Amino acid sequence: MIESVPYLHAISDVVFFADTFRVCAALVQRGIRLFIATNQSGIGRGYYSLDQYHRVATYITDQLAANGAPITETLFCPYHPEHGIGDYKQDSPFRKPNPGMLLQLMTTHQLTPDQVLMVGDSDVDIQAAKRAGVASVLVGDSHTDTEPDYRIANLTQIFHTVM
Repeated sequence: MIESVPYLHAISDVVFFADTFRVCAALVQRGIRLFIATNQSGIGRGYYSLDQYHRVATYITDQLAANGAPITETLFCPYHPEHGIGDYKQDSPFRKPNPGMLLQLMTTHQLTPDQVLMVGDSDVDIQAAKRAGVASVLVGDSHTDTEPDYRIANLTQIFHTVM
């Protein structure tokens, strides 16, 4: 949905892909609910605060909603097993590639694995999908050790590949 920025913590650094709003709104119009599951180890590493994360997350969800693509729920994981500070230094079943966030979303929203499609841009996204037993789509040309179910160059191709 947005350009990858390491340790994103400023609204000014959020750049949506050109097709994000159109594609996400079209998915919602087809009755598909949208969710976000994101690692945020920058919080755990002390690079930025929870408040900074929430400001950026709220901005992203507000922009999507304003463009016809409301996010049903966002989950985030601030932990890192090696580089976290204090209570944030821990392994978590929610930190991708672990499937915890996906499994929680499926439980909370009464979804079965065949009703979920994980769209991501990294190997940890694809691994989390595999571990949760859901289909995966890799957007872009990132190298992954785990083979996704689908590869697409941009979000627009999701309609031609998956649907």
